[in-house]
Amino acid sequence: MATSEKPLTLPQQTFIDLILQGSSQYEAYRVAYPRSRAWQRQSVDAQANKLAKRPKIAMRLKAAARAMQRKSEITVETITRELAEDRQLAHEAMQASPAVKATELKARIHGILVDRQEVTGKVTHEHVLKEWAKQLPGVDLDALADGDMSVLEGEYEEIED
Repeated sequence: MATSEKPLTLPQQTFIDLILQGSSQYEAYRVAYPRSRAWQRQSVDAQANKLAKRPKIAMRLKAAARAMQRKSEITVETITRELAEDRQLAHEAMQASPAVKATELKARIHGILVDRQEVTGKVTHEHVLKEWAKQLPGVDLDALADGDMSVLEGEYEEIED
C-alpha cells in the first residue's frame, strides 16, 4: 500500500506564502512560527534555512517561482499584442504620432524595419591584401606590406581582373 504524502502544515504553507509575497526567509519564519520571535536572529535564520531546504517546501517554492517567471515572461508575441493595443488606444484618441510609433516598434521587433548605417573609412589596396594574406598559410606579411608581390607566387593563382 502506497503511503500518501502528508499535506503541508499551516505554518509551512504560511512560510511559503510569505516568501512568495516577497518576505525574507527570516521574516516569513517569524510570522509562521510566532514562538521564534523570542529567539536570537541566528537561530531563526538557521531554522528558516533548514525549513526552506526540506524537499516538500523547496519543491513548492521552485514550482511557484517557475510559474511566476512564466507569467511575467516577455515574448515577441506579448510585445506585439501590447503594441497593437497601444496603437488602437492612440488611434481612438486621435493621436497619430503614438499610433505611428507603435506601428514602427512592431515593425522593428519583427525585423521588418531595420536601421542601416553607412560605414565610411579609407581602405587601401595594401590593407585588403594584408587581410586576404592572413588567410593564406606561409605568406610573409611584412614583405607583402612592402609591396613584394612575389610572396604570393607559387601555389597561389594570379587573379585576372
